[in-house]
Formats: sequence, structure tokens, C-alpha cells
Amino acid sequence: MAVNTYELAPTIEVAPGDDLNAASTALGLGGGVVLLDHGVYTLTATLQMKNGVTFKSASGNPITTVLDASALGASPAISGFGIGESAFLGIGVNGGATLTGACVLLGSMSRCRIEHCYFSGFTGSCLSVSAGGSCVGLSFAHNEIDGSLSPAVFLVDLQDGIYGGRCSFNKFSSVQSGAILSNPPLGAPTVLAAHYDIEGNEIEMMTPAAFGIGFLGQATGGYLINVRGNRVFGGFGQAFNGPGYTFDVAGSKEACIPVIGNVAHGLLGVAAIGFQTLNVPVGPGITVTGNSSQNVGGAFYALAANTVAAGNA
Repeated sequence: MAVNTYELAPTIEVAPGDDLNAASTALGLGGGVVLLDHGVYTLTATLQMKNGVTFKSASGNPITTVLDASALGASPAISGFGIGESAFLGIGVNGGATLTGACVLLGSMSRCRIEHCYFSGFTGSCLSVSAGGSCVGLSFAHNEIDGSLSPAVFLVDLQDGIYGGRCSFNKFSSVQSGAILSNPPLGAPTVLAAHYDIEGNEIEMMTPAAFGIGFLGQATGGYLINVRGNRVFGGFGQAFNGPGYTFDVAGSKEACIPVIGNVAHGLLGVAAIGFQTLNVPVGPGITVTGNSSQNVGGAFYALAANTVAAGNA
């Protein structure tokens, strides 16, 4: 572990075998950068994101700079609560097929970036925003997620509010059961997502009774959720019996959700639906326009009465 005084921000350079949590602590209250040399870093404890600290690979390559989280079991690989101005950039996380906890667990945070990373080998959720505090300004972008081992891969397993930010230009390979914005448990208080962009994601579905992008759950609320330019498709001839895009906003106050320019392609199950809306409230509601469904085994569109739909193919 070495201190680099040439960077604009205080920087500590680390190599495989160094303690990443100790390195971030050494930066002090002012934060800075923990710069990871290429190689495999074995985690013996959850990596804690801290105020003002950026973890990033020196090469920017998440294939050659990897955190091995296989020893953590049900604990998350990365966690951050009550933090701000933090980032995790260009690093791979591999659960070794034994990580049952979330790859990333966040709560009560602001302006956090998780970008240009590669997540694989996990059997739980990729990113979980837990109950216990809202997240503001969360950017989850340009990541690749291999969900082939997980029975329930959720983009965001949301149990509290999320305000502002984006889930953009990610690639989900072999997703088993959906990439969704909101999945609060039964009996949870009303949750709200607002001013959030879901844009340019590519999602490969591999399992029946699944959905590509969903906004749904118990008493879920949403406002100004932009769903644009995403592609959801069935992979390698596997059956897909759920809808590509599902929006169920029962219990919300308003749901101004434009769904524009998305594609549902090759969803092969007999009950497959390209786009579906349920329980749309009176008000701005959901606008579905300029989308296309191709080679879908069932109905292209199943839209609630209050949905505004136009120009779809």
C-alpha cells in the first residue's frame, strides 16, 4: 500500500494482498481515491464504501481487477450506509458461485456511482437498496451483470425510496428472473421512486415467469420514471412466459412514467407479453409510445385503461 502524492485527490495505491478497508480508512475524513492495481483481491470481510471515497481500478478493466467475494456467504460484497460522494469504478466482483448476499447493498446515501463494473458468480441480487433510508442520485451505469447463477437477479431490490439518478447502458446476461426497479416485500410501507432514468439497458432473459424491466410491488409509488431505449430479449431459445416490461403502480399517488423507444424481442413463451401495464391510477399515468415487440410468443401489448399508448409496433 503506497500513498500517491501526484494525484489531485489524496490517493492510496493498493495491490493484491492489501486490505482495502484499511486503505480507505487511511484516507481520513476528507476521503480520496483507493487505486487498485490489476489482480485478484480476496475479500475476507464486506468492503465498506465511505464518505468521499472512490474505489477504482488503475487500468479501468473490470476483467483484470477483480474482488473475490466467495468467502462472504450471505454477507454483501460491498456495502454503504449513510454515505455521500462515493464511487466504485471499473472493478469486477466475482462471488465464486457461493455469494448468496447482494453484490452491492446500499441505504441512506447520496450521489453514489457504480459504473463500468462486472458482476458475476453471485446467487442473490446484484444491487439492493435496503430499507433504512432513501438513496439520492444513484448512478448504476455501463456495468455488465452475469446472472446465470442467480434465481432472482434484481437490478434494484428496492425497500425504500430512490430519488434521482439513473440505471443506464448496462448489459444483463442470462438473467434468471427480471431486472426491476422496485420489489418491496408484502407489508412494507409505501416506497417512492422519482426522477429516475432507466435507459439503454440490454437484458437477456433465460427463465419462464420472468420480466425484463418491472416497476411493481406492494403499494408502490412512482413519479417521472423515464424508461427509454431498452432492449429485452429471450436468450438461446429459452421459454419466456412473463412480460418484457411490467408496470403495476397500484397505490401510487401519481405515475408519470414515459415508456418510449423500447424493444421486446424473441420472448418465446406462449403467455409472453411485450408490454404490460396494471392498476394505472388516474392522473399522468403511463405513456407507452414508439416501442416495438418482435417475435413475441403471446400478446404484444396488454395495457390498462388509463395507459396512453400511441405509435407502437
